[in-house]
Amino acid sequence: MNVNSCQTCGQPMSKTPETMNFDCGGDCLYCMARYGDPDAIEAIERLTGKKVNVWGSLYSSSEAKGRS
Repeated sequence: MNVNSCQTCGQPMSKTPETMNFDCGGDCLYCMARYGDPDAIEAIERLTGKKVNVWGSLYSSSEAKGRS
């Protein structure tokens, strides 16, 4: 099956490593990080220099603290 867009967010995916929309086997690197994949979280934090706020988790980045 050839998937050209993320199954989670629908954004076009890339085969270029070190991009937020890198194809991780059906989902983009960004969505993988947002849903808690530790390797994806590390890669996104390295790319952006910011903490990832993981959806549906008790984990909260320092930037998300204090927000409503």
